[in-house]
Amino acid sequence: MQHREENMQQHFCLSYFAGIGGFSLGAKAVNYATLGVEWIPELSEIYDKNVGDIVVADIAKLNPCSLDIPTLSDRHRNNTKLVWQISPPCQEFSVANTKRDITSIRANILEACYSHVEVLQADVIILENVRGYRSAKVYKDFCDVLRILDYQVTDSIINAADFGVPQSRDRLIMLAVKNGESMPKLTPTLSQNNWIGWHEAVKDLLDTLHESQLTANQQKVAKTNSIVQRVGYYNGKPNVREASKPCWTIRAHLADDGKGNGRNKFIDCILENSEVRSLSVQALARLQSFPDDFQWTGVNSLDVRGIGNSVPPLLAQKICEAIA
Repeated sequence: MQHREENMQQHFCLSYFAGIGGFSLGAKAVNYATLGVEWIPELSEIYDKNVGDIVVADIAKLNPCSLDIPTLSDRHRNNTKLVWQISPPCQEFSVANTKRDITSIRANILEACYSHVEVLQADVIILENVRGYRSAKVYKDFCDVLRILDYQVTDSIINAADFGVPQSRDRLIMLAVKNGESMPKLTPTLSQNNWIGWHEAVKDLLDTLHESQLTANQQKVAKTNSIVQRVGYYNGKPNVREASKPCWTIRAHLADDGKGNGRNKFIDCILENSEVRSLSVQALARLQSFPDDFQWTGVNSLDVRGIGNSVPPLLAQKICEAIA
């Protein structure tokens, strides 16, 4: 296995299913070196432009020995850690997907990572996914593999809003460390009483947003100075969030109508003067805690897909701080 000569004093984050780099951005914010692995070329290009080194590869075909990461001996010598972060596709375990198939190849792609555990010998392993993934056999089996290979394993459901992200986003976070090592503790920095509201996060962007019109379903629940869900609701009416509340979970399907066509309007914002505006890609990115200087492609379907499938960078930063 090759290793880097530079940055050897830094912890190193290896991100599987890296997407556009949400987790890696959080790691870089606390001075980790990073390497992403992503099989979708269009997402890899966004990662490359904004984060850095990435390998375009199918995890099921990837030889982990080919990855340019610090060796175990180098880590011991330099007192650094290899943090291996994994975010397998979540679509087959999301309650928003009414056609999910837990027997599909996509649903069970984590199986391809079982053999990587012994090769990588990561000091810390992080898995992030939707809440429903906790009951998946492929996940339970992965945890068993880790325990057999002398890892302590713990998991919990956390809300990104508790860590400063202006979005209510419940996610399964699994942490694994070698037996005898201290387990990182994820301590929320906020509570429901002082979550950051969507309005606070994007208020300086509101005047730049394009005008929109409410749909019939939106009109039934619309309130002044709120955001209202435009598409993707399943309980008969869209979500509404007042200005002081975080946005609901942003999902990748916001920019896809399910028929091969892209959407240009994602979430509507009703201002104090009752004007209706549509949240932009930049605004959605803010709600996912991406930095303003992140470079988007201008293709809404691709950009919003990347945002919705990402680990919020701020949440990733808090996790990496706990490890460091």
